[in-house]
Amino acid sequence: MQGDIRVLADRELDALFGAAERGGTFGDLRTRLAMQLALDAALRAVEVVSLRHGDIVWEPGKQVARVKLLGKGRKIRDVWIGETTLAYLADYLRVLGGHHASTDPLFIGRAGEQLTASGLEQDFARVREAAGLKGKTRLPLGVVPARMVFRDVPTAADEPVGFHDLRRTFCAHFAEAGGSVEEMARILGHAPGSLQLLHDHYYRPSDKAIRDAQANAAVGDGYQDGRLLRSRRAA
Repeated sequence: MQGDIRVLADRELDALFGAAERGGTFGDLRTRLAMQLALDAALRAVEVVSLRHGDIVWEPGKQVARVKLLGKGRKIRDVWIGETTLAYLADYLRVLGGHHASTDPLFIGRAGEQLTASGLEQDFARVREAAGLKGKTRLPLGVVPARMVFRDVPTAADEPVGFHDLRRTFCAHFAEAGGSVEEMARILGHAPGSLQLLHDHYYRPSDKAIRDAQANAAVGDGYQDGRLLRSRRAA
């Protein structure tokens, strides 16, 4: 077995997004959008805060948009975001107000400066605490796909839920929806050499029946690899 991979259950995701929605501040709207980008399209925290207004390319007449990312090693890749993420983006932009150049940072702090990855992590930590999520919890069989349960074992030294766990949760949902490991690597911005590691973490041939049964169990709504994952509807 591989190392512990944290995959968030639906109730944990509901708690996180619910806490951000109840807060209702500009910072909460910003954090909600950032979390959805990670869950919907597997963005890292540093990739979220690096986004510029011009990096989101709206598709006329469609409920999806393309996001241009500059990832590790300054490699450029495109990912897709879906209806819920676009709704959260619209809410955020409405509160942000003003006119913005395509090169202006999308995520800004209180003084108008570009938000940092550490600032986003701090925002996420506040939402996590408001949601009552700290260490890892064992989930009963059936709450998450059975093959993931063994990776969610609590220990005394468990780390709190992290922002990066949203990206890992995307991977699990993408695999369950039938997405290929090659396309997962592309979305993540991983080198081809990572295919075996991703396969070991998220795919096992004996789990095909589980993947088929869980094909509609995804929470994100990203349009990735030609597949529209089940939508997590905006409130």
